[in-house]
Formats: sequence, structure tokens, C-alpha cells
Amino acid sequence: YLTEKLNKLDSEIKQLKSGKKIKSFKKNDTVMENNASQIYQQGREYYLNSQYNPALQKFNYLIDKFPTDPLAANSLYWKGEVYYDMNDYVSSIAAFQNVIDYYPKSQKAPDAQFKIGLCYVKMNNFSQAIIELKRIKKLYPNYERQKNVEELIRKIYEK
Repeated sequence: YLTEKLNKLDSEIKQLKSGKKIKSFKKNDTVMENNASQIYQQGREYYLNSQYNPALQKFNYLIDKFPTDPLAANSLYWKGEVYYDMNDYVSSIAAFQNVIDYYPKSQKAPDAQFKIGLCYVKMNNFSQAIIELKRIKKLYPNYERQKNVEELIRKIYEK
């Protein structure tokens, strides 16, 4: 039985190196795939079910394997959301900043900038929060949530 398991693992490692799809030991889940959309959807499902570590694994895998796919920017963004929900605001800021740095034209970039501001609010660093939030108007003048940004800035000033 053990020899059979080892042979199966060896086979999967060879498939992995060749880039083929491999089924994991869990039903209906794949460890490595060649379909960015499936990986992204799995990561989002994990996130929505508050399964943060598996979500991070899926998002990281997609970012590493498909860095030019449009879903890579989304994966980086959701990685930031995972850290935000885990109250790890430093890691969250890093992920959101990577969206802006590596995918500046992504539809997620303005939201990432907004979330950076929210992270600083959560960290009680209100002066940096205002700097980050004001940056949105400069970088993304047509941002659809600009009223939310301005309202948040106003609330910070009232503190």
C-alpha cells in the first residue's frame, strides 16, 4: 500500500513538472491546474468560506503560474482582502500595493488604493490614511467610490 502511494506521488510530481493537471487527495479540488479561472474561483470560494490559508495558496499559485493573466491582479487584490480579514494590515498593504505597482491599469487598482487607506485607519495611523486616500483622486480621478473616499477623509478629520 505504501509503495503504491509513493508511486502515485512520483507520478504526480512528474505530471506537475510537465504542467499537467493533478488531482489532490481531497475530492473535487485540484492542487495544481493550468486553468487560471478555475484556480481563481477556488481561491474565492475558500475566501468566502473564511478558509484563508487555502485561499492564499490558490491566489499565490495563480499569481506565480499566470502573472500576465488578468486574474493575477484580482488574485493579488483578494490576497490583500484575506490579510485584511485576518487583521494582518501590514501584509494586506503589501498585497494591495503590489496590485498598484504591478497592475496599475487593473480595475482592482483603485480599490486596492482605497483599501490601503482603510488599513492605515485600522492601524490608527490617520495621517498616512489621509495621504493614501487623497492619492486616489490624483491617480484615479474617475473612481466610482470617490464619495466614499471623501466621506472617510471627512470622518478622519473629525476624530
